[in-house]
Amino acid sequence: MDRGGSRKSSKRGQLALVLFCMTLHTSSAFISWFWSPRKQQAARPIDAGCESLALAGDCGFYRCFNERHPCNASSSNYAIDYGWRYCSRFDAHRNQLTEEGRRWLNGTLNCSMENMLEYYRSDAILCSDIEAGMKEKHASCEVSNGLCSGRLIVDNREVLADVFTISSHLFHSVEKCAVAQLGEAVSWLRGRFRDIEQAGQPLLQAIFPIFGNLQNKVKKLAADIGNEIRQRNA
Repeated sequence: MDRGGSRKSSKRGQLALVLFCMTLHTSSAFISWFWSPRKQQAARPIDAGCESLALAGDCGFYRCFNERHPCNASSSNYAIDYGWRYCSRFDAHRNQLTEEGRRWLNGTLNCSMENMLEYYRSDAILCSDIEAGMKEKHASCEVSNGLCSGRLIVDNREVLADVFTISSHLFHSVEKCAVAQLGEAVSWLRGRFRDIEQAGQPLLQAIFPIFGNLQNKVKKLAADIGNEIRQRNA
């Protein structure tokens, strides 16, 4: 038996296997690179006037953002479909908000647009990155400026219902409230049931499932509210 030939054949087989694996890895990396989304270059230079709109919390910022980074051909056009949409809706209802509601709105808009300046100043962006990143940042801005206040939600319930209609946007933000904050908000809502019953009940029922997924204390408070709703409507 030719042991030398057998060893050479085995080495050639091992070498072929290594080369095959290297080729496969290189091909996979190339395919991944080839099919990965490409960042689009900015269509216009940075405009100091547009930056000023962002710092002032002016809805016009979303329009000029889209001029520098147009995402019109994408399904992820945050600036227009999300930013401009809700900003202009709130602007139309601004006078109907309470003083606390206006402070919350102004603080949220300033916070959100300042966060978005990072994307605006980038030379190249991915539209999907902006949508994913800004939805989270905007929700955090809403919460940090007082969205978890039961008083704010109930006293401005008609505006919130008109602006958000059946959108899940508001509830995505409410989910970020700390359990302690939600507990205080729900307790306060219980004390205002007479006011909630007519205009606020649909909004409360929509928020209810979110409370139901939180810790036991908040679950109990939410369940108490649900029972009160059923008893009052019986």
